[in-house]
Amino acid sequence: MNSLVPPTVRQARWLILGGIFALVLGVLRGYAFFAHGGLIFLILSVLFVGIGAASIIASVLRLRLGDPPRDGDARR
Repeated sequence: MNSLVPPTVRQARWLILGGIFALVLGVLRGYAFFAHGGLIFLILSVLFVGIGAASIIASVLRLRLGDPPRDGDARR
């Protein structure tokens, strides 16, 4: 999961927004599957929900950790 964690808090905020968008797309694809059928809709629904959940979890992890220290900010 650490490979999915964005490098900065600013990027994490944008990744949360993208994750919410992916979750919405997954829910819409899931609705299309139940309304019209089709294996492709089901696969896309699971894929989008998985991507959305992973990006939100990774972003929350970065928000909890905070920004990594910069090279110039380190005490000597």
